[in-house]
Amino acid sequence: MSSLLTDAGLSVVGRAGDAEELLALLARDQPDPAIIDIRMPPSYTAEGLDAALRIRSEFPDVALLLLPTIV
Repeated sequence: MSSLLTDAGLSVVGRAGDAEELLALLARDQPDPAIIDIRMPPSYTAEGLDAALRIRSEFPDVALLLLPTIV
């Protein structure tokens, strides 16, 4: 995903491996949008969805795009 966005001329400010890393990245950089996989490590259940709820509460100006994991 980051390669596609970069190739399209957009700036990618970071990538996060889990929800806590994502929230730390948002606190540091506050990007305009955040693209989030609903299923994130460590359990690959709803960590991304839970992070999105926190982001909406803590960073209301950040737009969210939630992507489902297709297995």
